[in-house]
Amino acid sequence: MTIFIVAAAFFIPLSLVAGYCAIFNLRLSSGQREATIDGARGFLALGVVVHHFSIHASRVTSGLWQEPSNVFFRNLGPLSVTIFFMITAYLFYGKIMLKQGNLDWISLYFGRLLRLTPMYMIAVLLVIFTAFSFTGFHLNVPFVSVVSSLIAWTSFTIFGSPDINGFSNTDLIIAKITWTLRYEWLFYLILPVLALLVTLIKSKILRIFIIVALIFLGMSFPDARVSWLKLTYAVPFALGMIVYEFSEYSNWRRFCAEPFGSLLASFLLVMNLSVPVRTYGALQFVEIALLFLLIVGGASFWGLLKWHATRVLGEATYGIYLLHAIFLFWLFSAAPAIGVMTWTLPVMTALVTTVSLIGFFTIERPIMQLGRRRPIDKTLAVDATS
Repeated sequence: MTIFIVAAAFFIPLSLVAGYCAIFNLRLSSGQREATIDGARGFLALGVVVHHFSIHASRVTSGLWQEPSNVFFRNLGPLSVTIFFMITAYLFYGKIMLKQGNLDWISLYFGRLLRLTPMYMIAVLLVIFTAFSFTGFHLNVPFVSVVSSLIAWTSFTIFGSPDINGFSNTDLIIAKITWTLRYEWLFYLILPVLALLVTLIKSKILRIFIIVALIFLGMSFPDARVSWLKLTYAVPFALGMIVYEFSEYSNWRRFCAEPFGSLLASFLLVMNLSVPVRTYGALQFVEIALLFLLIVGGASFWGLLKWHATRVLGEATYGIYLLHAIFLFWLFSAAPAIGVMTWTLPVMTALVTTVSLIGFFTIERPIMQLGRRRPIDKTLAVDATS
C-alpha cells in the first residue's frame, strides 16, 4: 500500500466534509468545546479504518486475524484507541475537577446513553443482518441461543460477543472493536468514585502521585487481568487525567499554540508511527501521552485541527468507528474472488465518513438534543466519543 493511497484515505474524506460544510452549512454541536480535540478525533477514527483495512488485506492471503507486520499500520490502531481513551478521561475528569465532584449523575449517565446507544444499535443490527445473511437466513442453532447472543450484543458485549446463529467469529464483522466500549462504560461507572476522591483530596500533588502510582501499576503488570478487564488498559485513562492536571498551565498552552508546538507534535506523531514498540506497552503509552499533551495544549498542526471542516469530521467519529469495520467485512468477503485492491481504501474511508455524517446529523445529534432539553448542566454536553 503506497503512501499516496494512505494519504488519500485521510484527505479525500476531509475534502468531502469541506464540500458538505459549504453546501449544507454544517455546524458544530453546541456546548463547551476543545478545538484541537474536536479536530483530532476524525483523523483518529480514520486511522482505525486504515489499521483494520491492512489487517483484512493480510487476512485474505494468510487466513489469520492478526496485527499488521508493517510498523506504521500496526501502531496506527493502538495510537488512535489510546488517544480516544485519553480524551474520555481528560474531558470527564476535567468536568469533575471544574465542579469539584458536584455533578448531576442522572443527567450525565442519561446523556451518555443517548450519545452511545443509537449508532451502536444500528451497528449491531448490521452485524445481525450480516451474520444471518451468511447463514442463509434460517436458524442454525436453537432459538434460545440466538436470543442469548442478541442480548449479549445489545448490552455493549459486556457479557461477551458470542457467535450469532452459528456464524463463526461473528465479532470479526465489527473487527472486535466492542472491547473498547466496555472500557469506556467502566470508566463512566467509576466517575462517582473519582468525584469522591477529588472532593477528599484537595492537594494537586497528592492527586498526581496517586494517578502516577496507578500508571506504574498498569505498566508493571501489563498482562494482569480479571475476566475481560485488563489492568494495562487503565493506563490511558490515568494518563488522560494526568494530562488534564498539567495542561492547565497557561505557559504550556502558549508554547503549544506556537508553530514549534505543532512541529514537536509532528515529530512525536512520526515517532509513534515509525518506531517498533510493544502494542499498548509502557513506551508507546508515554510517547502517545506526550503527543496528546501537546494537542490538548493547542498544537493544531499549523491550524489543521482547528479548521471547521476538520472539526465537523470529528462529529462523525463514533459512526466511523462503529460502521467502518462492517463495510470492510463486506468488501473483503468478496476479496477472494476479486482480489485485494488497495485503491478501495480511500473509497471506503470516503463512504463511511459520508454515511457517518448523515447518521450524526439525522440520528445522533437530534437524539442527544432530546436529552439536552432537560435542565442539566450544559457543559456535560461535551462529546467524548471513542
